[in-house]
Amino acid sequence: MNIITNSVNVQENIFKPEFFRLSDSTSKLLLENLLSNNPHITITDDIVGQVRELIKSRHPKGLKKEELSKLVDQQFNPESTEYY
Repeated sequence: MNIITNSVNVQENIFKPEFFRLSDSTSKLLLENLLSNNPHITITDDIVGQVRELIKSRHPKGLKKEELSKLVDQQFNPESTEYY
């Protein structure tokens, strides 16, 4: 019986992430409500830096700054980084 109780307690501590799609109005509203009701939550978004590093890894011989910027911009078109 003790083993069953312990396993239930462990399951209660499992973290289940939620994903929000800003292109979906319902999902966007849920995120806005979550943030407004929980001011301690912060959003850390470094998608531009992550995409930049991805592109650099695909071009091991290197790129000029202008070329890299152009490829990063192309990656996000037509979406803005907020909706990516």
